[in-house]
Amino acid sequence: MKEIADYSDFPKIAPVSKISGYDAFMQYIQLAKPFVEQGAGKYFSSGKETAF
Repeated sequence: MKEIADYSDFPKIAPVSKISGYDAFMQYIQLAKPFVEQGAGKYFSSGKETAF
């Protein structure tokens, strides 16, 4: 993931201050999770990978 999340294509949803790509992804997961679970989907993991 990017060190700093890139919102250049989506300025309307950009956070006030810069955040990491990991933090942006985790925010997305929290927002999307209820919709995924409502459709009978499940999250298996949202851990931080450090091997790559």
